[in-house]
Amino acid sequence: MNESDYLRQQLAAERAHLRQLLAALRTGPSQALAARAHYLAWATPRLLAQYGRHLDLLPGRLAARRQTLPPQAIAGISTATRAATATLAQLQAALDSPQEARLAQALAAHLAPLATLVKAWDEPLEQLAADCYRIEDWRRAAQLRADDILRERQLFAAAQA
Repeated sequence: MNESDYLRQQLAAERAHLRQLLAALRTGPSQALAARAHYLAWATPRLLAQYGRHLDLLPGRLAARRQTLPPQAIAGISTATRAATATLAQLQAALDSPQEARLAQALAAHLAPLATLVKAWDEPLEQLAADCYRIEDWRRAAQLRADDILRERQLFAAAQA
């Protein structure tokens, strides 16, 4: 496996973990509510930063292939980013509160915007990035360090408990 494959695989795994937690939270109350909220509070800013870097990179890389980029794709990411950013602040504030009801309410408000954000980077955009990015683009977009991978896995394991 080359480095760009590894970076793409790690980013895809993070999005898959987010999808799993979002699905679990939509099905009903959870015993691991705080752990799941901590995971989402950690993962959302990371996802927002990655998408921001992708939005910076994609237009330049796709100049020759502009017709293949669905116009609603970039607009969808921008809209989802604004909504998730707004609810993230509420979630982070609720994590500092000892009231579980407040945390549950903030988490519920964050679910839909975060699900939309995760869905915004769909297969067509992933394929376009795969076709156009060079390894330095994947490094810039991913911003992966061993500590980030370890932290993500620890938080995800706790959220699944």
